[in-house]
Amino acid sequence: MKKILLGLAAMSAVSFAAVPNYGAAATGGTNVFQTGQNGKIAVTGTLTSTIPVVKYVVFASTDGTTADDTLALTTFTLSADSVKNVFEDTNPKVYVKRVNGYENGFTDLLSSDVVEFSLERDGYMGDAADFQNNWVQVGGKLQMLPLMMLSDARIQEIVNEAVKSVSGILNANGLLYLETTNRWRAYLQPNTIHFKHTTNGVLEIVADTRGLRLNYDPLNEMENKAVDAVLAASEPSSGFSILVRLQ
Repeated sequence: MKKILLGLAAMSAVSFAAVPNYGAAATGGTNVFQTGQNGKIAVTGTLTSTIPVVKYVVFASTDGTTADDTLALTTFTLSADSVKNVFEDTNPKVYVKRVNGYENGFTDLLSSDVVEFSLERDGYMGDAADFQNNWVQVGGKLQMLPLMMLSDARIQEIVNEAVKSVSGILNANGLLYLETTNRWRAYLQPNTIHFKHTTNGVLEIVADTRGLRLNYDPLNEMENKAVDAVLAASEPSSGFSILVRLQ
């Protein structure tokens, strides 16, 4: 906090302030004066300034204006068919803006406001093999395996049910896989969920070609169908968040 003092005269007046001398002769330019004269009283005080705190807000929106505090994604379909393995509709985008001076809305970012996005699951940033956990600036992207949207407890329930039909299936942070002789096989789809930082402070969420776990072969048709059957009902996401910071 920066303080500006109003000069030595003011400081002296503060230091030596006293009750006016009511018996003093009436004298112009003093505390005691008479008709035809000007009275005068010294003024003391201080000025102070504060460094303004710049606040930012992150919200979801379909138009960049109407703000929601939670990102509600449309349903993502798990399918071996890349045409069907997509979101059922266009998702809202994530926006980062400056809180305005009245704190009742937002304004656009400045060119000096460099936004970075990352992903978090259940309070941690996870395994890069399951979803990319680095921070990305504009032009970058993150992607994640779809099952990472579910809680650990729900994923384990799915495994417990699927293992009745697919013996030996295992779970590694949302990756369902089988340890086979050659390359291991996994429950993987052609597309994953991509988080694209298209414009500074704007994140788009789309289905796009999988770039994770390429060292696994897919489950065979029977095994895929067994897991698909467990996931046939809509599954609510839990514990997944998008992180934002200003660089």
